[in-house]
Amino acid sequence: FFHIFSLVGFSVIYMCTAFFSSYIIDYIYHVAFFIGFFNWIYRIVFHINQFDITTFHNRWNFEWIKKTLDVLNRIVTPAIIWSIIGLNYMWLGLEISFLLWSISFLLWSIIWSIDINYTWKWSFKLHKTFKQVLIKKDIFRSLYTYSFTGFSFSNSLLEVIIPVILFSYIQSETEIWFLISFFAILSMLGSYLFWKFVPYSKYKLTIIISWILYSLSLLWFIFFSELKYLVLFTAFLNMVTVFFWIPQKVISTNVIHQIKNYNDIKTEYIVIRELFLAVWWVIGFIIIYFIWSIDKWFVEYIFYIMI
Repeated sequence: FFHIFSLVGFSVIYMCTAFFSSYIIDYIYHVAFFIGFFNWIYRIVFHINQFDITTFHNRWNFEWIKKTLDVLNRIVTPAIIWSIIGLNYMWLGLEISFLLWSISFLLWSIIWSIDINYTWKWSFKLHKTFKQVLIKKDIFRSLYTYSFTGFSFSNSLLEVIIPVILFSYIQSETEIWFLISFFAILSMLGSYLFWKFVPYSKYKLTIIISWILYSLSLLWFIFFSELKYLVLFTAFLNMVTVFFWIPQKVISTNVIHQIKNYNDIKTEYIVIRELFLAVWWVIGFIIIYFIWSIDKWFVEYIFYIMI
């Protein structure tokens, strides 16, 4: 129910945006709030379903497939949307794009209405579960390290700051898309290499090494911020981030198996994990919100915080 509820909510929001585009700017904060609300519900239910349809031994495979599909989406979706906006049929290019998003979410909700064999309970003991999480050091450690990722990587850097900096250099949507597609292909290559050569027993070491390389690459960009170095820097990031993002997600899910009654508290645990992540997402976005320019000194300051 909650999965379908979130997807239908997305569909309604984008449909309203398509039909009332001339007025939507006056309610942009309301739209953003509801998008965030439905996204959070979707994430939690998706992770619960993912937990139920996978096992301790094959979650890494699921994450690799999911990452590959995400990368394909990053290539295909911008191309479709920018083509529609570029054609601007009847001067409604942007409205048609939002309408397509709305239809896509609606179709998605219909597909997800197919029954999945998962156990859902209505008793919700968040406080009790949090105490169990605190007792298990490995679980708590995986939670706060997973959370730091939300600030230092997932939304703040690759999805916001770097595209803005690239656009300030290039100022061409088409060239930006070609670069993003190139980076996405490298990310897909990194996913394949990870799947092929990194066993589960080496996940912790892989996370440590990749995080060190990630931090060093941020330092490198601070001192060499020309366009050619920015492209190399971003290409390298898309390769190396796979090697800590996938194992971190797998480990943060698998550690719950250390608790005997893990199947009874999985919902609470996933909610706690997403709350940890959301707090650092908010912190990262607050910093970005106060960016009034992309002067080199300010970007350096943000990168130092991320490091």
